[in-house]
Amino acid sequence: MTVPPQFKSYAKVAVNTPNPTGLTFSYEIPSHLEARVGQFVIVPFGRQLLQGIIVEAPLDTPGFDPDQVRPISGADETDFRLAVEQIDLAKWMANYYFTPLWSVLKLFFPASLLRSPVKFYLISSDSENVVHPNQIALSNDQQLILDQLEKERSVEERLFTDRMSRVMPRSRLSVALRALVKLKLINEHFELGLAAGKPRIENMFRLTAEAFQKDVEVVDFAKLSRTVDAKLLRLVLAEGSVNVEVIKGRGHNWKRAADKLLTQGILGIENQKISVRLSNAELNNYLESTAMTGLERESLQILKAAVELHSQSGLRTFTRDDIKRWGIEGKGIGRSLELLRTKGLVEKIQVLKERSPLEPYVISRTPAKTLVEQQQSAVDTIIKSLESDSGQQFLLHGVTGSGKTEVYIECIRHIKTLGKKALLMVPEIALTPQMIRRIAEQFPGEVGVMHSGLSRGEIFDEWHAIKRGDYLVVIGSRSSIFVSQKDIRLIILDESHDNSYKQSQQEPRYDARTVASQMNQLYGCTIVYGSATPDPENYQLSNLGEISKISMDEQVRVVAQSDGSRIPWARRPLSDVELVDMRNETGLISRRLSELIIDALDRNEQVLLLVNRRGFAPFLICDDGCTPKCKRCDLVLTLHSDREPTQLVCHFCGASQIYDGICSTTNCDRRLHPIGAGTQRVEDLINKQFPNARVARWDSDAVNGAKKHLELVERLEQQEIDILVGTQMISKGLDLPFLTLVGVVSLEGLSGGQDFRSNQRIFSLLTQVKGRAGRANLPGKMIVQGYDLDNELVKAFINDEPQAYMDQEISWRRTYGYPPFRRIARLGIRHSNRLYIEQESVRLASSISSVAVSFPDSDVRGPFIPTISKAKGMFRREILIFSPDPNLILNKFGPLPAGWVVDIDPIDFY
Repeated sequence: MTVPPQFKSYAKVAVNTPNPTGLTFSYEIPSHLEARVGQFVIVPFGRQLLQGIIVEAPLDTPGFDPDQVRPISGADETDFRLAVEQIDLAKWMANYYFTPLWSVLKLFFPASLLRSPVKFYLISSDSENVVHPNQIALSNDQQLILDQLEKERSVEERLFTDRMSRVMPRSRLSVALRALVKLKLINEHFELGLAAGKPRIENMFRLTAEAFQKDVEVVDFAKLSRTVDAKLLRLVLAEGSVNVEVIKGRGHNWKRAADKLLTQGILGIENQKISVRLSNAELNNYLESTAMTGLERESLQILKAAVELHSQSGLRTFTRDDIKRWGIEGKGIGRSLELLRTKGLVEKIQVLKERSPLEPYVISRTPAKTLVEQQQSAVDTIIKSLESDSGQQFLLHGVTGSGKTEVYIECIRHIKTLGKKALLMVPEIALTPQMIRRIAEQFPGEVGVMHSGLSRGEIFDEWHAIKRGDYLVVIGSRSSIFVSQKDIRLIILDESHDNSYKQSQQEPRYDARTVASQMNQLYGCTIVYGSATPDPENYQLSNLGEISKISMDEQVRVVAQSDGSRIPWARRPLSDVELVDMRNETGLISRRLSELIIDALDRNEQVLLLVNRRGFAPFLICDDGCTPKCKRCDLVLTLHSDREPTQLVCHFCGASQIYDGICSTTNCDRRLHPIGAGTQRVEDLINKQFPNARVARWDSDAVNGAKKHLELVERLEQQEIDILVGTQMISKGLDLPFLTLVGVVSLEGLSGGQDFRSNQRIFSLLTQVKGRAGRANLPGKMIVQGYDLDNELVKAFINDEPQAYMDQEISWRRTYGYPPFRRIARLGIRHSNRLYIEQESVRLASSISSVAVSFPDSDVRGPFIPTISKAKGMFRREILIFSPDPNLILNKFGPLPAGWVVDIDPIDFY
């Protein structure tokens, strides 16, 4: 009788390969491994062991010859696991954005969990196939390497290369190593490296039960002392009195200590019996000052302070930092703690110390605010969706100051009653401080934070806390869309029109708004897109009824009542915008804007100046018309005066060079002149023009990192800043009651590039920055400086006609076939060979065009040279596909040639 073969099951794994592909790989599931979708595993891949994630399992067949399938090596050490819904979302993203599945999956967990293979070198042990060193002539380099490996047997490649490069150039080292591997004199061995992420463990000290059995008195503590004085006193105290002969019998040191204590009157003698004469208090003073060593005195100080802490707060644990706060800063703290530990008064313990991004915040609970009619209506509408099985998508179109944040808060409050969770997204890290504080004041201890500005440790701890379900709501920027928030029912995208929700510079080039929409389909989440200036895509979807529109066209002001109470009051937004034609001015700041700044300063009010270019000057030009450009990029260099020494900087690749004021063009050597104004130049000018004003600058050069953003916001709230100069990051989120004047230094500098979205960006930026002024009871005013002020966009803005502008923008886009009426796919390539890139881009454009002709209302444009034709030393070419669904064209065309990248629904066209 034949025994049927054991049933085998298989799994498809997305593998963390050095060059990710769109493929998944089949592996046999070992009998001892309980494989689940979303599980991290270790798999063999060629000669290496690599990290992977199971995306399908269990399967009856691997899809090809089972004899060729290798088993999974084992489960990864991490307990982190992705949910099935996250795997489904990742698969959708990989297909939609034409990007490798692993590149998407790694967005769903902290980067510190990634593990990479590590190469080791070792002396070959294959005696049959190896060539003996004596049989061939080895070079000096090869012999040196072998001699070193003979000593170490096995060594990591990085460490070995660093060590050997001290005795030979790396180029020679590389050649010698390859030769030795080919001769099989040394072997290459791969192991999977450890993940960098780990919890923070802090050493703490805890008072033992013995420390509480009696009052901490010096007399008691003297029992720990090892001095002869203390030993003698301990003996006398224990016996009541001691015969002189007993002390003499202990040796010369004991007799000398007895003589000293007798002379000082601490001990007395009667009938050859020695006893203590001092009271307890007097004895305590003596022991602490003389009979104890410095180490023992410091140990006693620590013990007393720890017991005092326990009596006040109930805490039995303390740290070294606590000891310093108690004013004990001796060099022997470690030895003092060890003395206490050996005597059984304290014990050393290790505790998990989570790294919280909310640590710098001072949070106190505040009562819920009363909503006005429009706010309450919006909340009621969204709550109906939250209570349904499948959520809706909403466009919350509220003017600046209409109280959208209060709507968010009440929706989150309702989510809490349902036992579900929420995600609140903002487009930039700069917007998180005020939003975090406002939400945390309503839900203290229930708010998590996730954005790229956190430290690696904070991200690690927050990600695990979110996965555990510790937080009611998570606040974050674009990447927070991927956090493992349990039972998520509500996703809010504040300032949803902002292009920062799109990742353009690296794979996967996703848009968090599109991902949220897909989560609505997969998870049944309710999605709220909040904005004062909706993007045309969502605006058109609301017109078509595909997402529901909620309008809030009244600003909310808090009005003080005669009885001292404060109630919200809704009013139509008042437009007080003034245009200044700069053709009649000689400086960067017009006479009219200067007058209004002086008036605001006299009233102790704050001023905001928008300059949408960082640096001192956007570009320079010499007397001969030359403009300095980056040698690696086709981009003009920006002057930065805040660096030492002053530098010209490329804002694309980051390259810089020292600025000496002389044109570096060949055979020129003429003087360079700054043209235009960046934030640094305006800041310098304002400091000179208003020397008594407190001026600050807010751009990515001056403020980077979440903590610096928080510090600047707090200074603004405390009115420690009179005039704030900044880029577009200051146009959103700020809610300052004493900010009454906004100035746009140059209308022409707002677009940030010329493409079909330029007008939309300008209108949104103007509307947003206008909303920063007059948000409380003080009236606000806005000054817009420019040269071309007679156009339809400016007229719509001045007349406060956003609806008319949006209708005109939608009509224009429909006429020319721009989104939302057709979508765009951008194909890009970079190469060091200009001729190759030109020929390759022409060939690909022709091939894709032949496919696109079979799709209605579709066309292929290009190849063309983008605005930045060369970047980081590489020439660039691009092709655009316009179609109702460009994904269908790309899918029919098949895989693109090597070197081409795809950007679906691109935002940037430079």
